[in-house]
Amino acid sequence: MKKILGFTLAEVLITLLITGIVASLVIPTVINDTQKQEWVTGLQKSLSDFNQAYKMWQIDIGTTDFKNNLPATADDFLNKFVKYLDVIKICHPNEKPDECFYENIKYINGSPITIPGLDVNTRPRAVLKNGNSILTYGFVPDCTWSINKTKGVPDGCNSIFVDVNGLKGPNLLGRDIFVLVFTRKNGILPSGIQGSDNYNACSGNGEYYDMGCAGKIAREGWKMNY
Repeated sequence: MKKILGFTLAEVLITLLITGIVASLVIPTVINDTQKQEWVTGLQKSLSDFNQAYKMWQIDIGTTDFKNNLPATADDFLNKFVKYLDVIKICHPNEKPDECFYENIKYINGSPITIPGLDVNTRPRAVLKNGNSILTYGFVPDCTWSINKTKGVPDGCNSIFVDVNGLKGPNLLGRDIFVLVFTRKNGILPSGIQGSDNYNACSGNGEYYDMGCAGKIAREGWKMNY
């Protein structure tokens, strides 16, 4: 009579136990990496769409230089900018609270945002057809804001906060929310792209706003290495 070879019940249970342990260690990492890449892809798509709008606006004003060619207020700026995008809703300052942009955004570590003057509902906001939510902050019509510098010269006109998945979570600055800079004549750039100056922090600890995470991602080969 032939002896039937096989696994004992104990061996099967041990194998299942080991497989479960390995899965519990690997699967969360895979999910986390996938989610990060989705946010990065959303950032890249937003930059592409916004820079197309930027170029169309340049054509309309007949010059590549936005200095002295921008509206007088941040609200008017947003109204003009979204004309070149597929927008489904605009929220003017102090109107439609928490409809166009998540109200209580936080730093990566979960602590409340403490950026001076960034009360979300007092800022011009909009929802785009692709699911992005945007708001403007720090509007400087003469484009001399040091949030961005070209060859050492400040040329920031405005910053655009973009939430690449709208009101859906986690609503964290540096995860699904990024800061982009509308420059005088060099396009719309990831904040912190130059890799220096105070606005380029991306520590994950809320230090100096974490406004430079988009720039860090771009500098590091479009990877969210934090």
